[in-house]
Amino acid sequence: GYYREGSTNTTFHVAHRTAFSASFSSASANIRGQNWVLEGRLFDNDSISRDGIRNTLIQVSLDGILVDSTMTGDDGYWTTSVDISADAMRGIHNLTISYSGNQTLMPSNTTLSGTVLSQVVIDVVVISQEVIRGDSLYPVTFEGRLIEVGGNQSMISNAELSIETICGDSGMEACEIQWKTDGSFVMSGVVGFDHEPGTIYLMISYAGNSSQYFQSANVNRSLELQVDLEFEVEFKNLVPGRQDSVEGTVIIFDKNARAQGIDMRVEGIPITAIITSEGTNNSAYSVQTQVSDSSGTAYFEFKADPAYSDSDYWGLVSVELQIEDDRVSDDSLSAFRTAHANQGQIPVEEPPVVEETPIWMYAAGGALVAAGIGAFVYWKRREDAIKELSDIFSYTAELLAAGDEMREAIFMCYENLCQALMKHGYLRRDFETIREFEMGIRKALPIKETSLMNLDQVFEEARYSAHEMTDRHKQFAQESLLGVLNDIDNMERVSVPS
Repeated sequence: GYYREGSTNTTFHVAHRTAFSASFSSASANIRGQNWVLEGRLFDNDSISRDGIRNTLIQVSLDGILVDSTMTGDDGYWTTSVDISADAMRGIHNLTISYSGNQTLMPSNTTLSGTVLSQVVIDVVVISQEVIRGDSLYPVTFEGRLIEVGGNQSMISNAELSIETICGDSGMEACEIQWKTDGSFVMSGVVGFDHEPGTIYLMISYAGNSSQYFQSANVNRSLELQVDLEFEVEFKNLVPGRQDSVEGTVIIFDKNARAQGIDMRVEGIPITAIITSEGTNNSAYSVQTQVSDSSGTAYFEFKADPAYSDSDYWGLVSVELQIEDDRVSDDSLSAFRTAHANQGQIPVEEPPVVEETPIWMYAAGGALVAAGIGAFVYWKRREDAIKELSDIFSYTAELLAAGDEMREAIFMCYENLCQALMKHGYLRRDFETIREFEMGIRKALPIKETSLMNLDQVFEEARYSAHEMTDRHKQFAQESLLGVLNDIDNMERVSVPS
C-alpha cells in the first residue's frame, strides 16, 4: 500500500526528583505535654546545585495520621513542631514529612523516629510511729505508689527504689521493699548515725526504666528522728571548806552507737537540775537548765551564801534531774526518770580534822627548811613541765584554727606531749600503752576528769579511726584543747617559800 507523509505535535513535562533533609532541632525523646521541633530543607535532587524548593506546602504525619503542615521558606528551608498529647503511648513513634509534587517536581517523603517518655510520680507517706537513729527495731517506713503520668496512668510495681543516705550505705542494711497485690509498696530502712536527731529530710528515688520508657523520679519527705540515750550522772559530796557548792555533770551517749562499740556523745540536749532543802529555819530552791556540749556533757554548779555545805543552815540538799525533749525516745525518757530523776540527798562529809601540832615537830623545823629547798627545786621543775605542755596544746590549737591538716596536727601534738612527759620524768621512755600516757598526763597536769576524757577521745579518733575527719571532729578537738588550757590557767600553783 501507499502512505502519505504526515506529522503531529504534543507537549510533555520533564519532572525532577525531590528530596528532604530533616532532623530534630530539640530532643527526639520528650515527655507527654511537650513537643518535637523538626527542621529541614526540601530541594531539587536532580539539579547540580541542589536548588531549594520555596513556597511549597509540606505535610507532617504522626504514625500515619496528618497532624501538621507548613510552607517552605527561602531556599526550601522549613520548620514545624508536633505536640505530644497526654494520652500518647509510651515508646517510639514515626514522624513522616512529605511533599505531594507537581508536574515538574516529583513527590518525596522522609521519616524521623521520635520517642515518647513517661513521667513518674512517687506518691508516698511516712507511716512510722517512731524512728530511732541506728535502731533496726524502729526504722523509717514509707508506704506509697509509683504512678505513670498521662497515658493510662498505670501503677508501676516491682521497681527498684532507694532512700538516699540510708539504703546500701556502708555498715547499713539494704532497704526492705514489699510490693502489694494492688501495686503499692511498703519500704523501710534504718536511719544511720550521720543524721542528727530532730527533723530530717530523706529522698526516695526511682531510677527509671529505659526499656519501658519511664523517666527517673524522686521525692523528699520529712520525719522526726529520735535517739536512744544513756546517761552518766555524778554529783560531788559536800565538804565544808573544800566542796561548798553543789557541783555535778551529766554525760549523754547514743545508746545504739555505744552498743556497736562507737563512743558517740549527743550534743544539744537540755537537762534541768533542781536542788531543794528543808533546814530547821531555812529552805533552798534553785533551778538550772544546761545544754549538753559537743562532748555530750552538761555541767551544773549551784552556789549560795552561806554555802550549801553548811547543813546546820540548809539541812541536806536534794537534787532532781529532768529531761523533756521530743528528740529523745520514750524508752530513754522513762529510763532516765527511773534512774536519775531523784538523785536523793547529797551527803555532807566532815572536813579533815586538823590536829594540834606536837611540840617535838617544832624541833624538826630546821629539817623542814632544808626540805623546803628540795621542794622549791621540785616546784620549779613542775612549773617548767606545765609551761612546756601548755605551749604544746596552744600550738596545736593554733594549727587547727589556721586550717592545717587535722589528723597530722593531732599526731604531732601527741608525739610532742610524749617527749615532754619523758623529759620531765612523768613517762618512762619505753612506755607501751595509752594507759601509761594517761597516768603521765594526770601526774603532770591535775586537770578535770572530763577534760582528760575529751583529750583521750581526740587522740584515739585521730590515731585509730579510718573515717574522714570532719569539721565536727575539728570543732570537738579545738574545744578539748581549749578546755585543757583553761584548766591549766585555773590550776592552783605551788607557792614559793618566802
